This record gives sequence, structure tokens and C-alpha cells, in this order.
Amino acid sequence: MIQILVGTLIAMTLLLAFCGIQKTIARRRPHVPRGFRVLVSDLRGNGMLLRDNEWGVTGRPDLVLERRSDKGVVPIEYKMAWKGYQPGTTRRSHQRELGVYLLLCEGDPRVGRRPEYGLIRYVDVEGELVPGGEVRVVNSPDLRQDVLRAVMGIRRALVTGGPVHRTHNSPYNCRHCRQRQGCQEVKTC
Repeated sequence: MIQILVGTLIAMTLLLAFCGIQKTIARRRPHVPRGFRVLVSDLRGNGMLLRDNEWGVTGRPDLVLERRSDKGVVPIEYKMAWKGYQPGTTRRSHQRELGVYLLLCEGDPRVGRRPEYGLIRYVDVEGELVPGGEVRVVNSPDLRQDVLRAVMGIRRALVTGGPVHRTHNSPYNCRHCRQRQGCQEVKTC
């Protein structure tokens, strides 16, 4: 009797694990609109590292789609929707990160095309797009300048050993920051 019970528990555990794995895989399967194909994907953690040697920037966008009609590219970044997320809104840091990927698509010769825009897709804990959660970010000169200003500030700090000030407006981001241990500003959040 105990063997049957143990066998049933093992079978149920394996079934639940399989369902969890399938759910994770489904969550990481990107929505690709008709007329597009996946050019780059980092949704499973093994994406292509893009490089822009002119600006010394590297990064792994979650997804880069290519339009079949004109070979234009669209980088896409997935983010968790925060508590109280308002449809159609985005955080400046998310726009800036997408701005880096817009720069990388143009600067990396394997992609080598300037995107007109990129998308930020806000998802819930299940990985589903929230209502109004797809935000189009235009590849504007202002966004490009904002990104390059940040890149140059980081470069200058690396050369001079000066501080790199981070935004501490989000307690969640501050608590989960990879630089928290060495941050001199950590007490401000």
C-alpha cells in the first residue's frame, strides 16, 4: 500500500513539474504577428549578444522581429507590469533600455538596420500581456540622445573613477539592484 502511495505521489509530482515546465515554455513563446519572423530571441536565456563598437555598448534584447515585407526590424522588451499599472504607460528606465536595443540593432552588423520603433510588452506573473500593455516607443532623436548621454556618463565614470548616480525612485528596483552592495546611495531609497 505504501509503495502505491509513494508511486502515486511521484507520478503527481512529475506531472505537476511537467505542467509547470510547459507553462514556462508557453510563457516564453513570443507573440509574433503575421508578416514578421524572429531574428533574435533571448527569452530562453541564450540569445545573441549584440554589440555596437562605435559606442561600446552591448546587450541582449528579449526579441528582435524582422518584417518580411521590407526587412525592417523591431526590438521588443518584456517587462513585468507593476502594481497599479496604467494601460499605455511606461517607465523612463524601460524606454531607455529599449533605446539601447534600438541603437544596437543599428550598430551590430549582424542586424545592421535602424528600427523605426520598438515595443515594450508588459506582462503579468503568468507571462500574459496585460490589457494596454504593448507600448510603442519611437526611435526618436531625443531618445537616442538620452541613451547616448547615459552611455557617455557611465564611460566617463569608468575612466575617472567617479560616481555613477542611479535613480532611486523605485524602492523595488533599489532593493533588487545588482549594484546594491557597493552603492553609496542605497540609504536614500
